[in-house]
Amino acid sequence: MFSYQKSFAVAEVLVKAGTIAISGYSAISSDLNTVYGGIAGNTCAGTLDGVHTCNSCIDAASPVNACNQTSVYSSLKLSISFKPTKAITTAAVAKLYLEGATSGTFNAVASIGAATYTTTSTITLETTWSEVCLSAGLNSSCVNSPVTTAVLASRRLRFGIDSDDSGEIEEAEAKTVTIKFHFLPAGAAEVEQALCTTGSGIGMCNITFTPGDEKIYIDTAIYSGADSGASTPGGSVDWESIAVFPVTTTIGGEAAVYSSFANGKATPILKDFVATGTDAGSIPDSRLTGGINNYQLYCMVYATKNKTQNIYKFVTSGVDTSKTCITPSDVVGLLDDKHCFISTAAFGSESAPEVEIFRKFRNQFLVKNFFGRSFVKFYYKVSPPIAEVISRNEYLKASTRVALYPFLFFAILTLKIGFIASTFLMLLVLFGSIKISQRLHKKNAILLLLILFISPSLRADIKPAEQTIEHPQAKEGLVRIQQDGTYIYETPRALKAEASHIRLGQANQPDISISIEQTDATGTPTGIYNDYNFKDFYNEDSGLIIGYDYEWFPWMDQGKLGIQ
Repeated sequence: MFSYQKSFAVAEVLVKAGTIAISGYSAISSDLNTVYGGIAGNTCAGTLDGVHTCNSCIDAASPVNACNQTSVYSSLKLSISFKPTKAITTAAVAKLYLEGATSGTFNAVASIGAATYTTTSTITLETTWSEVCLSAGLNSSCVNSPVTTAVLASRRLRFGIDSDDSGEIEEAEAKTVTIKFHFLPAGAAEVEQALCTTGSGIGMCNITFTPGDEKIYIDTAIYSGADSGASTPGGSVDWESIAVFPVTTTIGGEAAVYSSFANGKATPILKDFVATGTDAGSIPDSRLTGGINNYQLYCMVYATKNKTQNIYKFVTSGVDTSKTCITPSDVVGLLDDKHCFISTAAFGSESAPEVEIFRKFRNQFLVKNFFGRSFVKFYYKVSPPIAEVISRNEYLKASTRVALYPFLFFAILTLKIGFIASTFLMLLVLFGSIKISQRLHKKNAILLLLILFISPSLRADIKPAEQTIEHPQAKEGLVRIQQDGTYIYETPRALKAEASHIRLGQANQPDISISIEQTDATGTPTGIYNDYNFKDFYNEDSGLIIGYDYEWFPWMDQGKLGIQ
């Protein structure tokens, strides 16, 4: 009697960890377990070589479309390579499977015929995104029907070597990665959204900006969570960053930027933010740099980018251009230092509400035009020494506040109703004031004395940031007690009453000359001129100068009265 028995090898994973390499995608997770593929907007321009992704964000068509800077397409190769964990001396088959529309059903999309391998052999399996599109319900050209409907699909790729010679790669002998695929065509309903308030909208749906020096800052941002539901059937893909398109604009054209925006008008600046958890919506780095030039007006069009790299949910309606159209300036970089200026000295604090109003007026109106910038430069050039004098005298502070109140009133009006309307109202007030002063000309002196009398009461009240209480065990000089129990004391420093310094320098002769007409013996001009310069009258050589300065202020407590 003869019997026949076939021996079967035990299935095992022959994919060596750390050797897996994947290419042909929009993005990939750091652990290589999730591959992201995104298609958004119109077809990419240029040649599609099947190896590199394409950029649909250069689309110049209007209205705005969703876009992807690393878009996949039907003929793009999705490639996976790896090395075996051990030498395979018996011919074995390597295969790549893609999960179909039915969960758990895998179809072979690539294979390598029976072969032997060493531990240094590289096995490469590849398919195209056309296969992924088909599994997601699109056609082989990665187009949906109807074309304006978005598609979100999650599919698995399984790959490995048939270790037990069963004819297929089983789950026990394969590695698996997940594909997140998002298709968002031009004209889809998800492309745009209106400005949101807290609790509404999708993604980053309300952002305001402030200017900097060759940069623009994201000032505030309202985040309303992930895109899920009808706009992404089948689930959601986490957001990853804000995409800000800084569009160069001329004054008066701000509104048109948002009504006729096209992706190709600007290259997006991407800023990552925290998408989930208790810190969702926070932005670690709010600076927008790169191609931002000073004294150029930019209107910031923004959208949100998910992990498939699709950029959509553009905020194009309901936008307050005073908060999104910004002019960066080197002046702003200087103005960010809020100390030692006249308004701060007069109102007593850089955080005083009056100073904040002046600051908003500067940012929203002055630095956005040539004359305003020129005024601001002049003001911040002459202001510090004047502010230093004002800050030492309460009566000067009060008088300066009185002088600033009309400008403060104008700034408030401008922020509320605009520059032109405010100017008209202020001219009416000025005209009325002139008429009143003409009627009260005999009483002007009394009126002036009254203003000087009440002006010291017009003082800015500085509210303490911390409540101060007496501590029974604290010695004199305690400033505050920190939360960790640390005592902070003020250390007195004696004022110096004397100072001196030595200066060394070189005196160079000035480059000046004079032309003198000659006369004859009788004193009659001859019409002949001789030129003489400085060295004809003084020594030609320059000399070394040594200077010594000494200052003595014996009454430092009473003021800067002394000898120099």
